[in-house]
Amino acid sequence: RFCKLYLGVNSKSSNDACRAELGRLPLKIFVDKQIIKYYSHLSELDDNTIAKQALEISKSLNALNKKCFKSYYNSLLEKYNYNGNTISSKTTTHKIYNKMKEHYLLFWKNKIGNSTKLEFFRTQNPNYNQAKYLSSVKQFMFRQALTKLRISSHSLMIETGRYHSPKIPKELRLCKLCQQSKVENEEHFLFECEMYSVMRRDFLAKCNNKIKSFKNILDFQTLLDSDDEFIHVEIAKFIYYLNDRRNNALA
Repeated sequence: RFCKLYLGVNSKSSNDACRAELGRLPLKIFVDKQIIKYYSHLSELDDNTIAKQALEISKSLNALNKKCFKSYYNSLLEKYNYNGNTISSKTTTHKIYNKMKEHYLLFWKNKIGNSTKLEFFRTQNPNYNQAKYLSSVKQFMFRQALTKLRISSHSLMIETGRYHSPKIPKELRLCKLCQQSKVENEEHFLFECEMYSVMRRDFLAKCNNKIKSFKNILDFQTLLDSDDEFIHVEIAKFIYYLNDRRNNALA
């Protein structure tokens, strides 16, 4: 919820896309890491401490196949293919933590890869890194417009058509603002639609010294992956005003 609040997107936006846009891992990974560290800490305590005695009770419960702290700890070691009984070094804990991240990222890539909703997002953030524009675009309304487009939390027909009743087939979610008879997806919106040709020309003229190419999705991704804050801001403004023009035309 915090990620979505920060990004300015609605509650139905993809959890996987929102976390990736900020480069944030699920909290469960950090919780599991703390559990492993805490078990190591308990194991090294004196036997007469209350905490160590509680651990011994948990071991006894685990031996009886009861769900307890020890059984959950064992399940973590098994899940991440660690064969030792206890973890006593920071290095080993860090290795398991890295395995947790690798395990999640494989799951995430598979989920994103199979999502029809996040086809555009796959081209924008394939490596689970915090997007650079989030720190360079200071004005919330411009940053929000860019985020919504990237994670498909927008009002283009490619997205809203899936919620119609009955659902509009993907190939029939056409742009209502031009005569090209093309699906109104992110690529059409940014690079093709005749409605925004003047705005597109003005944007390119303004950025002429910095942008050599802005013709397809790969150009868009490359520009946002750069360290040029001016370009980040101008792209965010461009998308914001495209949305504004679209909304007025459809009103």
